[in-house]
Amino acid sequence: MSSILKTFQRVAVGTVAAGLGVYSCCFVVYPGEACILYNKINGLKSSVYSEGLQFRIVGLDDIMRFNIRVRPRTLQTMTGTKDLQMVNIRLRVLFRPIADRLPQIYRTFGQDYDERILPSVSNEILKAVVAEYKAEELIQKRDVVSARIYQLMQEKVNQFGLMLEDLSLVDIQFGKDFMVAVEQKQVAQQEAERYRYIVMENEQKRQAAVIRAEGEAESARLISDAIQKSGQGLLKIRRIEAAVDISEKLSGMPNVTFVPGGSNMLLNTNINNRA
Repeated sequence: MSSILKTFQRVAVGTVAAGLGVYSCCFVVYPGEACILYNKINGLKSSVYSEGLQFRIVGLDDIMRFNIRVRPRTLQTMTGTKDLQMVNIRLRVLFRPIADRLPQIYRTFGQDYDERILPSVSNEILKAVVAEYKAEELIQKRDVVSARIYQLMQEKVNQFGLMLEDLSLVDIQFGKDFMVAVEQKQVAQQEAERYRYIVMENEQKRQAAVIRAEGEAESARLISDAIQKSGQGLLKIRRIEAAVDISEKLSGMPNVTFVPGGSNMLLNTNINNRA
């Protein structure tokens, strides 16, 4: 009985030892990661290990883990425009490494590959693209400039094993002299627009005066024709209408008193008083 127990113990210990040995040869690649192995005898292996349980040779294979998720990075460059204005541009890019090319990336740039690739590429591309546009065009054609930068950077970083998912122009800052010049230009444009409206207003007034004068001339012509055909009757009617209108306006004023006409008004008054 004791021999059977000892045999069982030996089997259990052997099984646990074997399990520990097998487990020590395994490693886990987590979601969003990819790994490559560096063998101390043969060097860097070309295989890329995706997520899940993977095997290695304990003591010979070192694990190199890479984040293959999309990550953001902000890049900044000071450069000159086509019209020799200095501009400070900030980019925000979303990038990730191409998993199949991780051995090449590690062999050439190491695990801090983004520090070595993205700043130099963005600096080169931004200087080339910004030099094609004037300072004002960078603002007016922002979408076009952004698309151009994205296209060139995508082609460039692909050569190094990276993929750009998105790119945006975060900020464009011009020099102080340029900003003062832009402000002065805006003020001048506003003044010019104001004077343009003044000219339009004066032109409208001139046209109204011309139309009014033409109407008065036409009215005078019609009155002249009517007088020639009908005599002075029209003028008399106009005088009567004017007198009626004036009397109606004056009758409402408290300081106005109507008196009879005639040259002997005061004489008649004196005679009546004597009597």
